[in-house]
Amino acid sequence: MFIQEEILGCVTFILYKDLEGEFHHVGTGFFIGEYVKEVDSTLIYVVTAKHIIGGIKVRKNDGYVYLKMNFKEGGTRLTSTVLEDWEYHDSDPFADVAVFFGAPKTNFYKYIGLSLEKFAKHDQMDKLEIGTGDDVFILGLFNNHLGKNRILPILRKGSIAMMPSEPVQALLGDRKVSMEAYLVECMSTGGLSGSPVFVIIRSSKSISLLGVVQGHWVQAELGDRTFKEEIHNKGIAIVTPIEKVLEIIRQEKISSLRKNIIERK
Repeated sequence: MFIQEEILGCVTFILYKDLEGEFHHVGTGFFIGEYVKEVDSTLIYVVTAKHIIGGIKVRKNDGYVYLKMNFKEGGTRLTSTVLEDWEYHDSDPFADVAVFFGAPKTNFYKYIGLSLEKFAKHDQMDKLEIGTGDDVFILGLFNNHLGKNRILPILRKGSIAMMPSEPVQALLGDRKVSMEAYLVECMSTGGLSGSPVFVIIRSSKSISLLGVVQGHWVQAELGDRTFKEEIHNKGIAIVTPIEKVLEIIRQEKISSLRKNIIERK
C-alpha cells in the first residue's frame, strides 16, 4: 500500500511542558480543513483524543498544548495552543475526541488539512460500501522513534473488526465507560492515541477518514468482591467515529468563532 506524502503531512505530535520547562510527548493529533466557498478560504481544526487533553490538565503544566510540526525551512518546531481552548463533545461525555479551532501560520509550518469531504460519515456507509473486513491504516506517534529532523509518523495496517452497532466498554482516563466506537484489528500503542484512522474504499481504491484512535481493548476481570482492571493489548484498537468530530465543530462555541472569522474575511 503506497501512501502519498501529503497524507503524512496531516499528522502532528502532541506535547505539554511541565513547570520545570521539560517537554513531554503524549500522543498524536491531526489537521482537518474545511473549505468555505463564500470566502475562498480553508479553515483549519486540530483533532486529538479527549483523554490526551484531559491527561495534560491533571498534570503540572504551563497552560498550553504544544504541536510538534515540520518547519518549512527544515527541521521541526513547536507551536502552542491554549489548553482551555480545546473543545469536547457537549452531549456525549464519553466521545474520546477533542478539537481546537485555529491554524498554525502556513508561512512557517508545513502541513495539510484533511478535507471534510473525505470523511466516512454515518450516512455514507452504505454508499461507500464500508463494513467489517475493510482495510484500514493508522498514522501516528511511535514513542521509540520520534524523529529528529522531521515529523516521522508510523503507519500501522489492519481491518475493521466490528462496526459501531452498539457501545463498547473502554477506559476513558481512569473510568470504565460505554462508548460508540469501531473495533479495528490493529495493535495500538500509547503514542497512537489521537491518531487518524483511514479506511480504504474497495470500489474506488480511494481513502476516507474513518475516525480517531481511542486506545486498545481492555480486558476486565471480576476478582474477589472487587472489580479489577487488567489491561492486555489484544490487538484490537478502539476507534471513535469521525462523526463525533463533526458534531463538536457544529457546537455553539466553534460555530461562533467560525462565523466571526468568515465575516471578517
